[in-house]
Amino acid sequence: MNISWLAPADDIDGLARFFADNVDANYISHSEVQWGLALDPDRWSPDLLRIMASELSARSRASLEPDSPKDSHRTIVARLDGTIVAIANLSFLCARPKPYCVIDDIVVERSRRRDGIGATLFSWIENYCRDIGVPRIFFESGIHNEAAHRFFERHGYKTISKMFFKEIP
Repeated sequence: MNISWLAPADDIDGLARFFADNVDANYISHSEVQWGLALDPDRWSPDLLRIMASELSARSRASLEPDSPKDSHRTIVARLDGTIVAIANLSFLCARPKPYCVIDDIVVERSRRRDGIGATLFSWIENYCRDIGVPRIFFESGIHNEAAHRFFERHGYKTISKMFFKEIP
Protein backbone atom coordinates (compact mmCIF):
# COMPACT_ATOMS: atom_id res chain seq x y z
CA MET A 1 0.00 0.00 0.00
CA ASN A 2 1.23 3.50 -0.87
CA ILE A 3 0.39 6.34 1.55
CA SER A 4 1.11 9.90 0.44
CA TRP A 5 0.15 13.49 1.14
CA LEU A 6 -2.73 14.84 -0.89
CA ALA A 7 -1.44 17.21 -3.58
CA PRO A 8 -3.18 19.82 -5.75
CA ALA A 9 -2.76 17.54 -8.78
CA ASP A 10 -4.85 14.79 -7.13
CA ASP A 11 -8.47 14.20 -8.14
CA ILE A 12 -10.14 16.32 -5.44
CA ASP A 13 -13.67 15.65 -6.71
CA GLY A 14 -12.95 11.92 -6.86
CA LEU A 15 -11.68 11.97 -3.27
CA ALA A 16 -14.79 13.88 -2.13
CA ARG A 17 -16.90 11.20 -3.87
CA PHE A 18 -14.81 8.47 -2.17
CA PHE A 19 -15.58 10.07 1.20
CA ALA A 20 -19.33 10.32 0.50
CA ASP A 21 -19.54 6.77 -0.86
CA ASN A 22 -17.86 5.24 2.19
CA VAL A 23 -19.61 6.91 5.13
CA ASP A 24 -23.12 6.62 6.51
CA ALA A 25 -25.07 8.61 9.09
CA ASN A 26 -23.38 6.69 11.95
CA TYR A 27 -20.11 8.37 10.93
CA ILE A 28 -21.44 11.87 11.69
CA SER A 29 -19.84 13.51 14.71
CA HIS A 30 -19.63 17.06 15.96
CA SER A 31 -16.96 18.09 13.49
CA GLU A 32 -19.10 17.11 10.50
CA VAL A 33 -21.94 19.22 11.91
CA GLN A 34 -19.59 22.11 12.77
CA TRP A 35 -17.99 22.12 9.31
CA GLY A 36 -21.37 21.93 7.55
CA LEU A 37 -20.77 18.47 6.09
CA ALA A 38 -23.85 17.32 8.01
CA LEU A 39 -27.06 19.20 8.71
CA ASP A 40 -27.37 17.61 12.14
CA PRO A 41 -26.16 14.44 13.89
CA ASP A 42 -28.38 12.27 11.67
CA ARG A 43 -28.24 13.79 8.15
CA TRP A 44 -25.50 14.64 5.70
CA SER A 45 -25.71 17.99 3.95
CA PRO A 46 -27.07 17.92 0.40
CA ASP A 47 -23.88 19.92 -0.41
CA LEU A 48 -21.58 17.26 1.08
CA LEU A 49 -19.58 16.73 -2.12
CA ARG A 50 -18.99 20.44 -2.72
CA ILE A 51 -18.06 21.15 0.92
CA MET A 52 -15.71 18.16 1.13
CA ALA A 53 -14.10 19.04 -2.21
CA SER A 54 -13.49 22.59 -0.95
CA GLU A 55 -11.97 21.26 2.28
CA LEU A 56 -9.76 18.78 0.41
CA SER A 57 -8.64 21.46 -2.02
CA ALA A 58 -7.48 23.66 0.88
CA ARG A 59 -5.75 20.68 2.50
CA SER A 60 -4.00 19.77 -0.76
CA ARG A 61 -2.29 23.16 -0.82
CA ALA A 62 -1.22 22.80 2.84
CA SER A 63 0.26 19.40 2.02
CA LEU A 64 2.87 21.00 -0.22
CA GLU A 65 5.04 21.46 2.87
CA PRO A 66 4.40 18.23 4.82
CA ASP A 67 7.25 18.76 7.27
CA SER A 68 6.34 22.30 8.28
CA PRO A 69 6.24 22.72 12.08
CA LYS A 70 3.37 25.25 12.01
CA ASP A 71 -0.27 24.41 12.63
CA SER A 72 -1.76 22.88 9.50
CA HIS A 73 -4.55 20.77 8.06
CA ARG A 74 -3.49 17.99 5.73
CA THR A 75 -4.81 14.84 4.11
CA ILE A 76 -3.16 11.51 3.43
CA VAL A 77 -4.35 9.17 0.71
CA ALA A 78 -3.80 5.40 0.74
CA ARG A 79 -3.71 3.59 -2.58
CA LEU A 80 -3.47 -0.08 -3.36
CA ASP A 81 -2.38 -0.81 -6.92
CA GLY A 82 -3.19 2.82 -7.77
CA THR A 83 -6.76 2.64 -6.43
CA ILE A 84 -7.81 4.79 -3.47
CA VAL A 85 -8.62 2.59 -0.47
CA ALA A 86 -8.56 5.16 2.34
CA ILE A 87 -8.15 8.81 3.23
CA ALA A 88 -7.42 10.56 6.51
CA ASN A 89 -7.79 14.26 7.26
CA LEU A 90 -5.31 15.40 9.88
CA SER A 91 -4.86 18.65 11.78
CA PHE A 92 -1.49 19.36 13.35
CA LEU A 93 -1.54 21.82 16.23
CA CYS A 94 2.15 22.22 16.88
CA ALA A 95 2.13 25.71 18.40
CA ARG A 96 0.60 24.47 21.65
CA PRO A 97 2.25 23.83 25.04
CA LYS A 98 2.07 20.11 24.16
CA PRO A 99 1.73 19.69 20.37
CA TYR A 100 -0.93 17.33 19.09
CA CYS A 101 -2.55 15.90 16.00
CA VAL A 102 -6.29 15.54 15.46
CA ILE A 103 -7.51 12.83 13.13
CA ASP A 104 -10.44 14.78 11.69
CA ASP A 105 -11.57 11.93 9.45
CA ILE A 106 -10.39 8.46 8.62
CA VAL A 107 -12.36 6.66 5.92
CA VAL A 108 -11.59 3.20 4.55
CA GLU A 109 -13.38 1.81 1.50
CA ARG A 110 -16.34 -0.22 2.76
CA SER A 111 -15.33 -3.43 0.97
CA ARG A 112 -11.75 -3.19 2.30
CA ARG A 113 -12.54 -2.81 6.00
CA ARG A 114 -10.94 -5.56 8.09
CA ASP A 115 -8.08 -5.82 5.57
CA GLY A 116 -5.60 -4.02 7.86
CA ILE A 117 -5.80 -0.71 6.00
CA GLY A 118 -7.00 1.26 9.04
CA ALA A 119 -4.25 -0.27 11.19
CA THR A 120 -1.66 0.66 8.55
CA LEU A 121 -2.97 4.25 8.46
CA PHE A 122 -2.83 4.50 12.26
CA SER A 123 0.73 3.22 12.24
CA TRP A 124 1.72 5.70 9.50
CA ILE A 125 0.10 8.61 11.38
CA GLU A 126 1.66 7.61 14.71
CA ASN A 127 5.11 7.24 13.15
CA TYR A 128 4.84 10.59 11.40
CA CYS A 129 3.77 12.28 14.65
CA ARG A 130 6.67 10.66 16.48
CA ASP A 131 9.09 11.81 13.75
CA ILE A 132 7.99 15.47 13.98
CA GLY A 133 7.77 15.54 17.79
CA VAL A 134 3.99 15.49 18.18
CA PRO A 135 3.32 13.30 21.25
CA ARG A 136 -0.50 13.18 21.26
CA ILE A 137 -3.21 12.16 18.84
CA PHE A 138 -6.88 12.97 19.34
CA PHE A 139 -9.94 12.20 17.30
CA GLU A 140 -13.64 11.93 17.76
CA SER A 141 -16.21 9.63 16.27
CA GLY A 142 -19.95 9.56 15.75
CA ILE A 143 -21.69 8.23 18.84
CA HIS A 144 -23.30 5.32 16.94
CA ASN A 145 -20.13 4.30 15.07
CA GLU A 146 -19.56 1.39 17.45
CA ALA A 147 -17.52 -0.84 15.14
CA ALA A 148 -15.07 2.04 14.68
CA HIS A 149 -14.97 2.61 18.45
CA ARG A 150 -13.96 -1.00 19.03
CA PHE A 151 -11.27 -0.65 16.35
CA PHE A 152 -9.89 2.50 18.01
CA GLU A 153 -9.82 0.85 21.43
CA ARG A 154 -8.01 -2.19 20.02
CA HIS A 155 -5.31 0.22 18.84
CA GLY A 156 -4.81 1.76 22.27
CA TYR A 157 -7.06 4.82 22.05
CA LYS A 158 -9.39 5.60 24.93
CA THR A 159 -12.52 7.69 25.39
CA ILE A 160 -11.84 10.90 27.31
CA SER A 161 -15.01 12.94 26.81
CA LYS A 162 -18.46 13.17 25.25
CA MET A 163 -19.65 15.99 23.03
CA PHE A 164 -23.15 17.43 23.49
CA PHE A 165 -25.26 19.25 20.91
CA LYS A 166 -28.37 21.38 20.95
CA GLU A 167 -30.04 23.12 18.02
CA ILE A 168 -31.42 26.51 19.06
CA PRO A 169 -34.57 27.31 17.04
